[in-house]
Amino acid sequence: MDTVDDTMRMKPPWTPSGKFVQRVGKSLHRRLRTMAKKDGVSLNRLVESILSEKVGEKNGTPRT
Repeated sequence: MDTVDDTMRMKPPWTPSGKFVQRVGKSLHRRLRTMAKKDGVSLNRLVESILSEKVGEKNGTPRT
């Protein structure tokens, strides 16, 4: 079975598509949906914002 590293090596250079699937529990999904609605943004935009903040990106600029 190929590993992620093997797959990336087969298709150099690997460029992220900007898409990935993440499953979350129903309770977390409900809370995120509620937060997004309260903030007036899509669930996708909310999760992108949370992830960007966590990894230290501001407006798409990675933390160095």
